[in-house]
Amino acid sequence: MSWPTAQLKEVARVVGGATPKSAIEAYWDGEVHWATAKDLTNLQGKTIDGTPRRITKDGLKSCAAELLPPNSVLFSSRAPIGHVAINTVPMATNQGFKSMVPGPKLDPNFLYWWLDAHRAHLQSLGNGATFKEVSKSVVERVEIPLPPLDEQKRIAAILDQADALRRLRHRAIDRLNTLGQAIFHEMFGGPNANRTDFRSLELCEVVRKGDKINYGVVQPGDAVEDGVPLVRVGDLLKPLVNQSELKKISQSIEEKYSRSRLNGDEILVACVGSIGAVALADAQMSGFNIARAVARLPVDEAKVNRFFLAEQLKTQKIQRYFKSETRAVAQPTLNIKQLKETEIFLPPMKQQLEFAERLGKLRQHLSSHALAMTKMEVLFSSLQSQAFRGKL
Repeated sequence: MSWPTAQLKEVARVVGGATPKSAIEAYWDGEVHWATAKDLTNLQGKTIDGTPRRITKDGLKSCAAELLPPNSVLFSSRAPIGHVAINTVPMATNQGFKSMVPGPKLDPNFLYWWLDAHRAHLQSLGNGATFKEVSKSVVERVEIPLPPLDEQKRIAAILDQADALRRLRHRAIDRLNTLGQAIFHEMFGGPNANRTDFRSLELCEVVRKGDKINYGVVQPGDAVEDGVPLVRVGDLLKPLVNQSELKKISQSIEEKYSRSRLNGDEILVACVGSIGAVALADAQMSGFNIARAVARLPVDEAKVNRFFLAEQLKTQKIQRYFKSETRAVAQPTLNIKQLKETEIFLPPMKQQLEFAERLGKLRQHLSSHALAMTKMEVLFSSLQSQAFRGKL
């Protein structure tokens, strides 16, 4: 089916954002919701009904921000490009947005899903040396399909239903992820338990002999189709590292970082961005490498079980330590020195192995759900592609 197309400026009004002067108290903590890209990054679902920070009406008048009516489509145009949401209440944004107020011929939900499906293309439109940004004029010229309004609403409803099923799977995985900590606290005490009966030592004391904790590749360069897989911070945030989605870097660049090449039995810790995120490398990742924002922790399994240690690193006490020890350079970073000095406790190996066995059963369930989630994401992408080609 062939539909007519239209530039966004023909069917929606594109609106930028702005930030009131932070030094003027009268501009802040008011009644006007004011969104930043971070608010969309942490959003669960497609709608946004409030913001952590608000500005006053005087603050709104003082800058180039505009109060967007409900059912506008918020689109982050820089740092990062491509996050999308629909506001349910009147809302302004900072300068990192090129939001859209749909006209009578465009359904906001249809526009939301079209933008979501074409995120990679929209990101490619960004320009800038320090950081990429999509300008207002570029957004206005973006062409979208324009089926009849009833058809737009039908397509959006189908994608809403598919997304709801996808989010149910996500919630199931999130619940499974919390069970590891529940088992840990059951066996070794809660976050505030007194563990004086266990041996206390620093993380560097359980590192494999002849190896060390280190960062990875500083400048990975462009992706190479037949290159070496690179594990980045974003990969650690998933239930299990999805090896099929890893960026690949050139062999010549990877060879310079043999010190951070994975054996497939390490603990990986995010040191920049999502500081403290923890994941386990496995045998299939042998020969892969890690990004500069990730630390590689090679464990001496004669001293500590790595499954036990990885779960201990996720506890509130250690996560608080990681965040308190960050050092701000270009952005907050957990240094290797602080990571080495992390205080851990070691119960008898028999208890560690008992915990690892219980956790192993949980990880089997998690792996099954993660595989199903991957398949669901592929199906959802296919559904989006068909939807905007008139094949639903």
